[in-house]
Amino acid sequence: MGGNFRARERRAFLFQGWEAAVGTSLTPMQKAERDIEALRQSIRQIFRDLSNLTLEAHDRAAISKNIQSLQDDLRWGQEKFERGS
Repeated sequence: MGGNFRARERRAFLFQGWEAAVGTSLTPMQKAERDIEALRQSIRQIFRDLSNLTLEAHDRAAISKNIQSLQDDLRWGQEKFERGS
């Protein structure tokens, strides 16, 4: 997983640098990859922040339920995208 993360991180950085250097917009595919990578990094940061909290069992259960709901939303969005709707 670490190697894949580093490759995605480098690719996202290169896209951002390329866009700034060339002064042109990214292709729709490049923008999608950049946006997905930004979301991935945000999610990782959220989990790092959560892991630093001292939570009681009921708080962890509530957060876990919200994370499951987020996963359901992502799955629904992916399925909708794959159907082309």
